[in-house]
Amino acid sequence: MFFAAIVRRVAENRAGDLVADRYRLLSVVGVGGMGRVWRARDERLDREVAVKEVLLPSGVRGEERERLNRRAVREGRSAARLSHPGIITMHDIVIHRDGPFLVMEYLPGRSLAEAVAEDGPLPPRRAAEIGRAMAEALLVAHGAGIVHRDLKPQNVLLHGDRVVITDFGIAHLVGDATLTAAGAIMGTPAYMAPEQAETAQVTPAVDVWSLGATLYSAVEGRPPYPGATYMEALAALITGEPRPPRSTGPFADLVMRILRKRPEDRPELPELVRLLGELARDDSASVRAAPSPPPEPVESLPSWTPPGGGDPTPPPVPGEAGPPPPAPSAPPSDRPGPPPVPRPPVPPPPAPVRTGTWSRRDLGVFAGLAVLSAVLPAGVNLARGAGPGTPPAGPPSGAPLSGGLSGAVRALAFGGDGGILATGSDGDPVRLWDPVRQVEIGGLEGPSPVTALAFGPGGALLAAGGGDRTVWLWDVRTRARVALLNGHEAAVRAVAFAPDGRLLASAGDDDVVRLWDTASHRQVAELEGHDDDVWSLAFSPDGRTLASGGWDEAVRLWDVAERKEKDRLDEHRAAVTALAFSPDGRTLASGSQDQTVRIWDVREGKELHELEGHRDHVSAVAFAPDGRILVSAGWDRAVRLWDVPGYEPRNVLRAHGDYVLALALAGRYLATGGQDGLVRVHALS
Repeated sequence: MFFAAIVRRVAENRAGDLVADRYRLLSVVGVGGMGRVWRARDERLDREVAVKEVLLPSGVRGEERERLNRRAVREGRSAARLSHPGIITMHDIVIHRDGPFLVMEYLPGRSLAEAVAEDGPLPPRRAAEIGRAMAEALLVAHGAGIVHRDLKPQNVLLHGDRVVITDFGIAHLVGDATLTAAGAIMGTPAYMAPEQAETAQVTPAVDVWSLGATLYSAVEGRPPYPGATYMEALAALITGEPRPPRSTGPFADLVMRILRKRPEDRPELPELVRLLGELARDDSASVRAAPSPPPEPVESLPSWTPPGGGDPTPPPVPGEAGPPPPAPSAPPSDRPGPPPVPRPPVPPPPAPVRTGTWSRRDLGVFAGLAVLSAVLPAGVNLARGAGPGTPPAGPPSGAPLSGGLSGAVRALAFGGDGGILATGSDGDPVRLWDPVRQVEIGGLEGPSPVTALAFGPGGALLAAGGGDRTVWLWDVRTRARVALLNGHEAAVRAVAFAPDGRLLASAGDDDVVRLWDTASHRQVAELEGHDDDVWSLAFSPDGRTLASGGWDEAVRLWDVAERKEKDRLDEHRAAVTALAFSPDGRTLASGSQDQTVRIWDVREGKELHELEGHRDHVSAVAFAPDGRILVSAGWDRAVRLWDVPGYEPRNVLRAHGDYVLALALAGRYLATGGQDGLVRVHALS
């Protein structure tokens, strides 16, 4: 019945039709269970595009269909924010004839499935090249809170030197529609993770399993769980083991390791990027994919300086004062995202604190210990030691926490007066640190990936929001989870405690701000008003006002007691991604993708200052506890300090070689986290 419904929908659109008064359908280039893809022309910009017609079952009507169309728009917007050569570029999403159409870049070429069918199985080295590119793309998607859910050879395009994954978010949308219509299971059993088939549990680990199944198919010419029928393949997946591959060697060993039943037994994406990269470069395929040893307790590492006193500080933003950049060394990068900043060669790190094979990211953490910026301001202490070679009594300013974080650091929070720091990074659980001694003191299993963190007053409670649509609460003293808050329909991007700790606010890609009672763990309100994703939250110091900002470019002020909007601040020209109240509650700082920080008079609802200086998105803002300094961070790799109340530029920190994504302030400590996978603690004087 489902596929009959698809046929009826397909008949409605023909070559020559104009979608949304802009996209002229030219010819069908692909058809699948989730839709069909047209080659089309964008008549406004005069360019070729690919238009994917998402096929929803005809049995889904009325309000349910409208809900799914709204979700399609959200999924499309989320996918549009993914920027990586290994991910199809999304240009637009429109509703046409009561159904969603996704407009993407047009890439002529074959899918991986077509390449294997036409040319035969791939050599292991070529499959490893493709797998490494896919793993890098998935790292970026998971960091943005997006799980593919239906990764398979048909969704991997080979376009020249590019390996491109398509259909992010579509499996989620169509799966929901099909369950609504008929209670069916959506997906491809041959490439579906066992936990996804058994319990519909979806975490980043399901994409890892599907990556392994795709690579298995690429070298074997058949999936690991073939079946004559859908149910036969599904039964084999749940109850059986993968068919042993005909090929042997380290690549086959690694693929079988990826296909382990238990998610925790599979390698994580950063390790896969490294191992597949080594296999792709090794003609003899002599690299062995040995299981990783269990982690050992992390100890602090002494800071050190390169021989000769060289300064490996990342180069400043063009146009600003600073030392000239070093000559590029151009080593291969295992990290997805923008190209790394050129750096001079780094000497071998100090003796490692754990055993096993070190990845490039691990080495990057050690190398980062040498990065103490030459442009750190006078208001920041470099160290509190007696002299060169003497271990400092507190954290050396700008030195990174040691411990091998797996990916981009997206969330930071200080507890209490700064005695504990929580970090959330791609591929890691929530990790707890002593920021003074710079040692890890614990970890909390929680959402994946971690996208937002906040301590309650006094530091007793910790909240984390996740890309998996959940909010977790822990008792920090016992490390016990006290609640799992469900209700969001998309990734959670922000969490904030009221000053008295009785309420927790959360918000995300479902356009809604939710308020939770921290004693009963029940939702007590939904604040609706934003027209798009909500990515930032802040309570006023008196707890009477909640500020929220999002992709509709607006800052909204809510009366917490009345649960209603009381003001809207509209001067930003792009998404509002960061908010912070001053300690006295009179002003509000907002950071935006329009590269500005704006200061607002909360009572009057008017703009007081527009702070310019960042050359890319502003990702985080925070006031110092005494209110005398405002700190902002951005994608231009800069952390900027502004004097309050005049908001004149004070200094610029450059301790990261990539986007700065998060910051936290407590007492005299400033913590910053970035796309480079490092967390740095600065001591403010």
